[in-house]
Amino acid sequence: MQDATSAPDVVRIAVGSPDHTTLVTALKTAEYVDALSNSGPFTVFAPTNAAFAKLPAGTVENLLKPENKEALRNILEYHVYVGVINEDYIQDGMTLNQVNLDNVTLSKKEGKITVNGNNVLGSAKASNGIVYIIDGVLLPPAKK
Repeated sequence: MQDATSAPDVVRIAVGSPDHTTLVTALKTAEYVDALSNSGPFTVFAPTNAAFAKLPAGTVENLLKPENKEALRNILEYHVYVGVINEDYIQDGMTLNQVNLDNVTLSKKEGKITVNGNNVLGSAKASNGIVYIIDGVLLPPAKK
């Protein structure tokens, strides 16, 4: 039976987007599809394929190797906040503590939203949160 009335979860939004195939591959490789399909709620910053393409050559391929699973998970966790942060709630200079326990900073100026300086291109409400489409990959700060 097909459910055509309820909103898709954050993973289904990414799977359904031709601009997020790299992100979906990374989620599958990190074995995070099930975790992000649960009830949440989540705020997910979803880099586009073009965002991943901006990384230095070979970066994505390297992260998808089995021996780099923990580094990949850390990066993916840096794109997820537990809770729903709707656009009207975002304040300029607001920080969010992400799943990997590092902070991102949101800016809101003249109606434009950025996360760590990356532009929010749009958003989609999900059954278990909200997805913000971003034009850059968020890289966690180096551990001291």
